[in-house]
Amino acid sequence: MAGRIGRAVLYILYASFCVVFAPSWALAQNKEVEIEVAGPWAFVPDPTHAGRVMVVTPNSNHKITIIKGGNAYAFKGSLKPGIYMLDFKTAKCADHSPVPKPSPYDLKVASTAIAKAIASKDVRVAISLPEPCYLGAYRDSFAKIDTKQIDGSTSETAYSIWSSAHYTVDVSVTSGSLTGTLDSGANFKPVDVDFVDGGYPIAASAISVVAYYANAGEDYPCDKHSAEHFDAAMSLWGKSGYYRLFPELDALGNQTHRYSYDLGTCSQVGGAHHTMALTSADSLLDQIAKIRKQLANPSVAPSIEEVQKLHDAIFAAWNNKPPAEAQSDLDDALKALQQLQEKHESFPPALASSFLRVTEYYAASPGRADCHAMQLNIIPM
Repeated sequence: MAGRIGRAVLYILYASFCVVFAPSWALAQNKEVEIEVAGPWAFVPDPTHAGRVMVVTPNSNHKITIIKGGNAYAFKGSLKPGIYMLDFKTAKCADHSPVPKPSPYDLKVASTAIAKAIASKDVRVAISLPEPCYLGAYRDSFAKIDTKQIDGSTSETAYSIWSSAHYTVDVSVTSGSLTGTLDSGANFKPVDVDFVDGGYPIAASAISVVAYYANAGEDYPCDKHSAEHFDAAMSLWGKSGYYRLFPELDALGNQTHRYSYDLGTCSQVGGAHHTMALTSADSLLDQIAKIRKQLANPSVAPSIEEVQKLHDAIFAAWNNKPPAEAQSDLDDALKALQQLQEKHESFPPALASSFLRVTEYYAASPGRADCHAMQLNIIPM
């Protein structure tokens, strides 16, 4: 297999290795860099630019960002819906040691449906990348997927939620250039994103392309957040007739191997769960910022009212089971304010910036970069 993997066989990238042997002197000026593709992205051949691959995700309950370094957990900022290109000059692929292969969920999609999905403004974000030399697996999750109703006999399917795209580049390459065409028609200012080796969790010179869950809260029995994104992905790619069931989550949001087959508890088809209320993490952070600002008032009465509203919003977002640390922090905050009110005292200004810090961290921050929504391998038909 020579050079980079051709567009026509891109869909077998996950079962292949790009191994090119070259004299050591020819590779002396090259190095390897990575693109960390974290979150529920679909890999698909770029229909416009030969020799490139697109990662595409529905514009649904996730925010999109591209950051320097390999720590996708350091997500911040958000790209608006549109089609982007992250570009840098690549070199001939070097040989590499075998690595675990990613396992995105294979989905056969008609070429016309692929073109329609990528052209669908405001309902997807697409990013064109140079075609990698090879892909490696970093994190997986699992669920039960079938074309008929799921029960205890249905096998689990493991799939990738974070893949690493590996490239050989000249040692002079230190960044990628990000350009874009926004669906709104507004201008996107090009920006350079540096390849950085931060040492954690990926010890490599990398850039991270991240789709992170933007809402607060968790659905422990059914992981409806991941189910919702699966449904949005099937809709984007024009697919139907799928049943999906995600496992119960533990108190830390980790998957178990327990499933609820009670259709009244966990719907297996799209649509039934879309009535669930979603609370954005940003809205909770705004409430906390408002409370901290109000603490400068002589009276703490307005802050007590706002803390109670925050309490109710967080409990609703977490189905009345927010993290214990946040519950305790909210209770302590209310008690402290009520005691100040009884004494007709104001809140110490020096402590305002750290008020509700525990709640902010455990219950009001944007969700996991590696949530359990699945990556897809789009196979053109």
